[in-house]
Amino acid sequence: MFGIRIVNVSIGTLRTITVVQGRLKLSVVLGFFEVLIWITALSQVLVGASTNPVLILAYAGGFAGGNAVEPVQQWAEGLPVPLPQPTGC
Repeated sequence: MFGIRIVNVSIGTLRTITVVQGRLKLSVVLGFFEVLIWITALSQVLVGASTNPVLILAYAGGFAGGNAVEPVQQWAEGLPVPLPQPTGC
């Protein structure tokens, strides 16, 4: 579940990049697979959560892990990677 969610979030990022770049056909294909993977993953969690609550943690952890992959994708696409800003007290 963890890996599936990372792939799902990463595809979502790539889809957003392709939309911004005006690559409509590719963004449509990526969107199709993004939602297909998301529905499959979510349905597995909802069906199995009562017997295996670890699925919920894996689903959430995969989402968080997918967000960590996004800066790498942005760098690969030549987009600026935002750096974390220090917060004041």
